[in-house]
Amino acid sequence: MASTDVGARSRKQSDPLEGTILDGRYVLEKLVARGAMGAVYVAEQVLLNRKVAVKVMDPQHLHESMEKFAERFRREASTLARLQHPNIVRVYDYGRVDERPYLVMEYIDGYSMQRLQAAGPIPPLRLIHIAVQICDALEEAHALDLIHRDLKPANILLTRHAGVLDVVKVVDFGLAKDLVSVDPEVTDVGQVMGTPMYMAPEQIRDDACDGRTDIYALGILMYRSLTGVLPFKAGQTTAVLLANLQEMPPPFSEANPNLSVPRELERMVMQCLEKDPERRFPSVRVLREALKRFESEEDGPSVSVTRSGSVTSNPVSPEEVTAVRSLAVRRILDELPPPEPRRRKGATPWVQRAPAAVIAGVVTVVAMVSAALGAGLMMMMTKGA
Repeated sequence: MASTDVGARSRKQSDPLEGTILDGRYVLEKLVARGAMGAVYVAEQVLLNRKVAVKVMDPQHLHESMEKFAERFRREASTLARLQHPNIVRVYDYGRVDERPYLVMEYIDGYSMQRLQAAGPIPPLRLIHIAVQICDALEEAHALDLIHRDLKPANILLTRHAGVLDVVKVVDFGLAKDLVSVDPEVTDVGQVMGTPMYMAPEQIRDDACDGRTDIYALGILMYRSLTGVLPFKAGQTTAVLLANLQEMPPPFSEANPNLSVPRELERMVMQCLEKDPERRFPSVRVLREALKRFESEEDGPSVSVTRSGSVTSNPVSPEEVTAVRSLAVRRILDELPPPEPRRRKGATPWVQRAPAAVIAGVVTVVAMVSAALGAGLMMMMTKGA
C-alpha cells in the first residue's frame, strides 16, 4: 500500500515522507537520520499506540537490481528479527511500500556513544560497563552466524532502564552500510562495506570474516573511548584503510600523554587490534570475561588522574567510587576463610550439676534397695534348701 498523506501539504516539510502513514500502520512523525540507502524516522504505530523507529530503504545507489536488493534485505530483516537480546534493538516488522523496503524497530530514547565520546575520555569503569554489554549483544549475534561488520560509536545507543544508566542498545546489524561522508568514521558505500576507521584488515581485504572482525572494531571503539583520540589519523579513506592494514596503534601514553590507563586494560585493547585474527581474543565471550576480571580488581578502575597526579576533566564519579569500594569489600570477604562450624558441647553429667545432699540421698536409696534385694534373695535360697 502506498503511503497516505495525513497532514496539510501547504505546510513546508523537511522530508517528503514526514506526516505520512506507511502501509496504513505507521505515522512517520520526524526524520532523525538520512544516508545513501535510506532514512530513519521516529514513528507511531497506530494500532498499538507506541513509538517505533522506521528505516525506509532507498537502494538507488546500489549496483544491483531492485528485486535482488529487496530479497537480500528481506533475508537480513528475517535474521535480525531472531535477535532477542536486551542489548540489541529489536525488529518488529518488515514490508515494502512504493517498491521500497522498510524496517520497523524498537524506539530508543537515549543518545549514541559517539555523543558520549565527544565529551572526552571515558573513565575505564564506565567504559567496561558499556563494553561488557556490547560483548553480550555480539555473542548472541555471533551464535546466529551474524557479524555486525559496522560496529562503531554511532551504532551504540545508550539509554536508561529501571534506574540503571548506560544501558546499551546495539543497532544496525548487517544493515548499517548506508552512510556516505568524507569523514572516515562514516560508512563509505560503493567502495567498502563498513566504516573505514573501524574495519578489520581481513574485512578490508575482503577475506573471510568471523566474530573476531567485530572484536577488532570494538577494540577501535575502546581505544578512542579511553584515550579520547582515534588510533589512526583521520584522513582520506584510502589512507585510513592502509593504516588499518599495516600500522599498529600508538601506545596510550603517546595517544594522550595526560592520561594514565592501567597496563592490563591497554593490553586487552591492543590484543583486540592485532592484525592477525588468530592473535586477537578468540571470541567476545573470552573478551567479556577478561574485562569482568579486570573490573573486579580493587585497583582496576582508579585511573582518572594525570601522570602528574592531578585530576582529569573526567574525574571518577561518586557512583563509581561506591562501586569500587563495594568491589574491594566483596574481594576482602571472598578471601576470608569460612567460619568453622560451631561445635555443640557435650552434655554435662547430672552428677556434676546436682547438689551434694541430693547425690548423698540418691546413693543411700540405691544402697537400701540393693540391701533389700540381697536379703530377699538369701531368704529364697534358704527356703529352697
